Amino acid sequence: MRWRFADKLELLQPWQSIRGTKAVSLEEYCLCEPRGREGVLPETLVIECCVHAARWLVARSSDFRLTCELDAIDGFRFTGEAAMGDVIAMDVEAAPDSRADAAGGSLHARCRASCGGRLIAEGGICVRLLPLAGHFDRDSTEAMWRELHGEA
Repeated sequence: MRWRFADKLELLQPWQSIRGTKAVSLEEYCLCEPRGREGVLPETLVIECCVHAARWLVARSSDFRLTCELDAIDGFRFTGEAAMGDVIAMDVEAAPDSRADAAGGSLHARCRASCGGRLIAEGGICVRLLPLAGHFDRDSTEAMWRELHGEA
């Protein structure tokens, strides 16, 4: 099984911002059960949803030449939880100081995650840019973009 951290992508402004949404699925909301937190998505996966949205921002902005991986998390705070059936909206906005033009650069972003207008998390991430071809198939990535966003 492959985890999917975005169900829909919208409002893309190349190298500036993206909004994605993700519905909490049956398989995901029970991951905290062994720790006595039944029915909520782990906070680490909320952060991963934001990283995934940033990955799509980088891929589409670079015409599917680049991807990225998480390099650092900066000051993420959680003010709520995402529960079964919630739809998380992830807003990722690139910082103006990002070097997001080539592999080897980085993208710093502020992220906000909310459910039904209720903020559940916010903080910063830094992702390192990498050549997409070394990690994903370009045609498959473009096809997935069309599925999630509607165009390539």
